Parts: sequence; C-alpha cells; structure tokens
Amino acid sequence: MHKRNFSQLKECVAKIETFCRSVLGTNQIGEISLDEPEDPLDELYFWKTVGWSYALIFETGGFFRFSNKLLRASNPAAFREFQATTNIVHAARTVHGHNLRRDSSSDQATRQRFDIWLLSAGGAPIEWDKCISTLVDDICRGLLAVESTWVEQCREEWGREETVRAYLEHKQNYWEAHEFDRFVEVAAREIGLRDLDYVRFRNSNGRLERWRRLVEFFQTRQGAEVALRRAILKELVDVFGAR
Repeated sequence: MHKRNFSQLKECVAKIETFCRSVLGTNQIGEISLDEPEDPLDELYFWKTVGWSYALIFETGGFFRFSNKLLRASNPAAFREFQATTNIVHAARTVHGHNLRRDSSSDQATRQRFDIWLLSAGGAPIEWDKCISTLVDDICRGLLAVESTWVEQCREEWGREETVRAYLEHKQNYWEAHEFDRFVEVAAREIGLRDLDYVRFRNSNGRLERWRRLVEFFQTRQGAEVALRRAILKELVDVFGAR
C-alpha cells in the first residue's frame, strides 16, 4: 500500500479548507503555528508530525469535533478507525509532552497504548520513517473520510442547509475545556482552597464531559453559567469540604 507523506497530509487539509469555503463561506480550520517537520525522516520529524497533527485535530476550533459526530452517524466503521488514530495522536503527544506518573493507572495506560502502537508501526529497534508513514497514512484516511462525509451530506440543498445549521449551532454552544477553569478558580477561592490545579481537577473523573452535558440543558450561555457556578461549587464542597 502506498504510504502518504507530510505534504500529502497538508493536501488533505487543504481540500477540506477549500470545501469549507465553498459550503460555509470561510475556512473553518484554525491556523497552526507549530513548525512543520522537515527531512530527514528521523525521530524529530516524527514528533513534529505528532505535534502538528494534534494541533490540527484538537486545537483548530470546532470543525473536527462536529465532523466526528457527522462521521459517527453516517459511517460508523470510518469513525471508529479515525477515533483510534486520534487516540494514538493524543497518546503520543501526552507521552512526549507530559510528565506521566508511575502511580497513575491512566498515565500508565496511555504510555502502554502508545508503546504498543510504536512497536507495531516501527518495530524494534524503531524505524522512525515507518512510524511517520504509518501515522500520516492513518490521519489522511480519516481526513478523507471526513471530507467524503461532508460532501455526501451536502450533495442535496436540503441536506446542506441542515448540516450547516447543525454545525453552526454546535460551534456556538460548544464549550472549550479551558472555559470551565475560571468557574473552578472562583469556586475554589470561595471555599478557601489554595493551589488547586484547576486543569487536573476538571480533567479527572469525567468532569469535563459531565459539565458539557450540563450546559446543554440551557438555551443561553448566561443561563448555563449560573448553573455551572452552582454545580462546580457543590462539587468542590463535596470533594474537599466547606471552609
């Protein structure tokens, strides 16, 4: 099977950007400021590919979040494959950029997931060019599936209108993870907690997704914020006690 390279990954992204402009009026994929990988195809090239791909999938706005929902509904097999790829990208970036604790089962599970993939893709000793081509090929397949799904959904005018409406609604109502931190900070201060790691707290025990489900009950962001302040304060009290 032909293995794609990084320039072809950029071509896949460019095709999606062109499609966005034609259907949504503007490109919906945010700018990526990270350095792109350059030859030779070594370990540094691999980690730059990981970082760039992570930014593309997780940090360029709401397009890929919504596209995952669209893909899951219309092509479950392609969704599962792309989800597996994005999980590896996330695990690789975590292993490379974070301090993983030996006493954390979730940290060690992340490391093990990536180590298994690395051995499968690159062998032992590691052949980094194989890791690079495997990763890029998997991401490209996912991007092509995303593009194909959008094209199919927008083939008819009624489908295009409904898909665009759903996307814009999702984009408006979705809360980025960091948006919850100020509520945790205010609530922690209210009950006298000092030096709380807000990011670690909101990312543990499924809180982030639970809070996102909570705000979906409200038609306005103002209403959601009121409820969120109360819910997070109660959760902090339940976990750490009142002052």
